[in-house]
Amino acid sequence: MSTVLYRYADVATGDGVRVYLRTYSITKETAKGVWIDEYGQKRFVLSGTRKCFAHPTVEEARTSFIARKTKQIKILTSQLQRANDALSAAPSSPTTEPGK
Repeated sequence: MSTVLYRYADVATGDGVRVYLRTYSITKETAKGVWIDEYGQKRFVLSGTRKCFAHPTVEEARTSFIARKTKQIKILTSQLQRANDALSAAPSSPTTEPGK
């Protein structure tokens, strides 16, 4: 196993969004995974799982980033649709709750 794991992340900037590759040093290996140093804090990452925090290759980290952002788009699109539906269903004049 390598001595580092990789994870792509995004950050909002004044000019839009920046995507960057973060590397994490492996501090300890176990039978089930590895411990990494994340900004001075220890974090456990399972080995051999599809969904994990960081990955052994840059390509796996890229694939995971794309999957995370695709899922985020689906969730936010659904929330936006629900908000638009609620706005459309809003009464034109104030009403009270049923039974009050």
